[in-house]
Amino acid sequence: DKALASINLGIEIASDPLPFKLQKAILDKERLSVEEYLAQIELLAGEYPQDPVIQNSYSQALFEAGNIEEAVFAAQKALQLNQDAASSLDTAEIHASLGNMLRQIGQQDQAIQHLSKAIELEPRSIRNYLSISKALIESKEYPSAIEYLENAIANDPNNAGHYVEIANVYKEMKDYPNAERMLKKAAEINPEDVHVQRQLAGVLALNIIHSN
Repeated sequence: DKALASINLGIEIASDPLPFKLQKAILDKERLSVEEYLAQIELLAGEYPQDPVIQNSYSQALFEAGNIEEAVFAAQKALQLNQDAASSLDTAEIHASLGNMLRQIGQQDQAIQHLSKAIELEPRSIRNYLSISKALIESKEYPSAIEYLENAIANDPNNAGHYVEIANVYKEMKDYPNAERMLKKAAEINPEDVHVQRQLAGVLALNIIHSN
């Protein structure tokens, strides 16, 4: 198409073809399979081993292809390169991405470190609060998980899902009154959600059992 033809021409004639190659990579991601895109971006990563944007894109492609350990290595490289050079790459986004990858391979402590850094750099990202809470729950650090989930609620108070998440943490702690309180809030926000109503009924029953 015309866009691709224009980009290819830029690659051929530009003194610095990298911006055009990045645009082509974005188009390739939309039109190629995961494996085909990975092959393309891998070639680009080999051609520009010191470019943090390319290395971060390579990391994402590896992750989407299921090569998580290799993706972690590429993300770590991108983060280091980004710190060493004046780059337009979002450092918070690399930390968040790396934290989520590390969480999936069971390295919760490192995941929490990177996600904490992402939150420090971008404190309004609800996604990062939810991600770090998952890592903390998997590490059984329930009070800290609740603290981050409360931050998610503070930034997005009308999302019933956040209250359900925090209720589940309270259930793990066997704090059924607080679990009930959170599920009631979720039910107020989304009264038609049958799943929330069922969970609330279950917690109400547990409250009765444990109060006797």
